[in-house]
Amino acid sequence: MFKLQRLEITGFKSFADYTEILFTGDGITAIVGPNGCGKSNVADAIAWVLGEQRVKHLRGAEMKDVIFQGARNRPASGMAEVVMHMVRDEVIEREADIEDIDSALEQIDDQVVNLDEILPRELGAEAESKGEEPSFRLVTPQPESRAVGSR
Repeated sequence: MFKLQRLEITGFKSFADYTEILFTGDGITAIVGPNGCGKSNVADAIAWVLGEQRVKHLRGAEMKDVIFQGARNRPASGMAEVVMHMVRDEVIEREADIEDIDSALEQIDDQVVNLDEILPRELGAEAESKGEEPSFRLVTPQPESRAVGSR
C-alpha cells in the first residue's frame, strides 16, 4: 500500500507558480478553503497524474484547459506539470513533527515513487488540431525492488 507524501504542481489550471503540498498525517479528511481557491484543481491534478485523459473528467472543454491560461497580470504558462510523491506506508514508523519534516522527508526519499505528468502547450494544441487526444509522458523512476503492485 502506498501513501501520498507530497504533491508538486506547476502551471496546472489555477496553479501558475510552483506549489508543493505536503501530506504529513495519516490521511486526508478534506481540502478546505474559500470558493475559487483551487480545491477541485488539487483533485484534478491527482487524477491527471494518475492517467486521467478525459477532458470532461478534468472539468475542461479541451486538454489545453489544464494548462494555466494566464491572468490580467500574468502570462499563460507554457506547460503543466504535476509530480506526485508516494511512499510505502509501512516504511513510516513514526509521524514527524512539523519542525522535523525536512529530515523526515530526507530519510524516506529512498522509498519514494514519483509519478510525473508533463503537458507542453504545443503538444496539447498539436494533438487537438489533429482531432487526437494528446499523449502524455509518465515517468516512474523506480528500482526493481520498488515496483508498484503486489509483492
